[in-house]
Amino acid sequence: MAAPMRQIACETQHCLARLHQLLPPSLPVLSPRPPQPLALRTLDIGTELAQLGCSTPTIATLVRLFERTQRQFRQTCHDTHGRALAELAGACEDEAGYTVYAEALTSAWMERYEKGLHRAKREILVEVAAARDRASAGSPAGDGGRGSFSDEVVVVLERA
Repeated sequence: MAAPMRQIACETQHCLARLHQLLPPSLPVLSPRPPQPLALRTLDIGTELAQLGCSTPTIATLVRLFERTQRQFRQTCHDTHGRALAELAGACEDEAGYTVYAEALTSAWMERYEKGLHRAKREILVEVAAARDRASAGSPAGDGGRGSFSDEVVVVLERA
């Protein structure tokens, strides 16, 4: 029983060793090209913050925060775009196909960046406007700044 099994195993091994000769040649892989640079612009938030009535130090702080956010987002987009183009080069069979897909990919990344950047700017401005409205209306619960403390607790705290 072992001899026929050994014979089958040897024949199978022999077929597997020749299998690579039966497969069609692999397609040539395009060499990765340098990534097409993304022309990503930056936005300014200072004018809108001034229109909302923010103080100069507040504007400076929020502008730095927004600039850092833009830098990080831009770097992430550049890195991811470069990796996507490298993968695309490995998947395309010819230069023309690569160029068409690379242009579409680049356009999509630029659009994604613009939308994300405008969304971040809008969220900051909405939050600043809401904070300004809360500050101008006094404390949020109309409780004279005592939060959720009862009258008795407030009296004790005031005596302390």
